[in-house]
Amino acid sequence: MKKNIVIILALLTAFTLTGCNDEQVAVSNLDTMQIAATDNQSLQQVLPVKGESFTLNCSYDTGNYNISEWRITDSKTLSMNVKLENSPADVEVMIEHVHCDINIKSTLAVVDGLQQDSMDDTYHGVSQDGFYVNNATEYNSVFAIEGYSETLISGWGFVCGSYGASTITEKRMTEGNLITYGKAYAQKVQIVYDLSIKNKDDQYYHTVSVISEFLIPLNTEKYATTKSNSVGLFK
Repeated sequence: MKKNIVIILALLTAFTLTGCNDEQVAVSNLDTMQIAATDNQSLQQVLPVKGESFTLNCSYDTGNYNISEWRITDSKTLSMNVKLENSPADVEVMIEHVHCDINIKSTLAVVDGLQQDSMDDTYHGVSQDGFYVNNATEYNSVFAIEGYSETLISGWGFVCGSYGASTITEKRMTEGNLITYGKAYAQKVQIVYDLSIKNKDDQYYHTVSVISEFLIPLNTEKYATTKSNSVGLFK
């Protein structure tokens, strides 16, 4: 009986280290910046604010960084401009805190969601409780994104290591390997805006969080590499 249990455990372990690591996930259908032949590509979102009559108008752009050249492994910036839309004149709104993450999107579950970089922004003064915004006044910030961040390198190391997945011939984290072996097709940007809101008859501010999510596509045809001797997860 003990021998049979050992064999069953061995088979379960083998399955865990092979079949489960090949798990596929569907391509995301989030808003996506479009690859084009022009610079300064942008994306606009109008997001509801729970319980309020106004909305959050968010505009994102990559400056002079052409989307067709966007690479996970390159350092780049993402600009964000945020203001209110249809806000009554007697409502006061502050952006109290902003948190931004950028992750890899992949059709392989073990790679999908690997974090690359993050940013937090909070008002550093003492004269007010956040970044004031209204229908005309914008919050503007720039997310400077690391290419070869320690977080991403550690995550890729886990995927390629003996505990994360099957071993592969090409282990080095390059743009081509991320796309070809890691099945990366985009980067997901996720931003949480914490709004402090004070309506006309309110004595205090209350907080509502608004989530903005979108994809920045990768030029998979341009940066993919030729597969060679790959095994296990990355075949």
